[in-house]
Amino acid sequence: TWSDALDNELKSKLGLSNTKLLPFSCEEILDPVKPSWLNLDLSRSLVFVGVWDKEREKSIRNIRYKNIVVFGPYWERRGVSFPPNIKVFALRVTPSDMAYIYEHSAACLNLMRPQNEGSHNMKTFEIPAAKGVVILPCTEYHIKTFKKSESVYYYDQITDIEQIMSQILTIDPDRRRKSAESTSDWVLREHSYDARLENLLQYLKEC
Repeated sequence: TWSDALDNELKSKLGLSNTKLLPFSCEEILDPVKPSWLNLDLSRSLVFVGVWDKEREKSIRNIRYKNIVVFGPYWERRGVSFPPNIKVFALRVTPSDMAYIYEHSAACLNLMRPQNEGSHNMKTFEIPAAKGVVILPCTEYHIKTFKKSESVYYYDQITDIEQIMSQILTIDPDRRRKSAESTSDWVLREHSYDARLENLLQYLKEC
């Protein structure tokens, strides 16, 4: 299982001792290029990449930051009261598009679905692997994993994000880039699919 909570529940409530915690992981996207349809400078933007749903729409509409860009399928379904200053590209992006967007934005937002609350999701590793500065939900797993990485930020409430963006934008862009590159190197070394497979094979070998 990918979740500490589920792992503990399997052991404590069902008495299953032979369980293995196997978190999500990522892979490197080589040489991402700017999408031909992207006509924006993202250097001061908070971006979100993901499929539309009502909960994600509600979360993003409550962020009091003026420069937000959203990418993903079905965002044409957003409500008529969705803030008009939020730019929306209602389309499915390729992995190369996504990696470019993450790397070239000021910061990338990770929103958790209910089944991931308190733990992590795929974007936990995908965003920093692509050299993106990431704003994550404040979970025990995230804090334990990233410790003091200068390109990883945490929010308790969605309303925290405006202040976090202000903090990020006070940091010199070169320093932000170098921090993101350092985190990317570490994530791709320690949290790649290859690293997960090696860990799983070692576990099976010891069973």
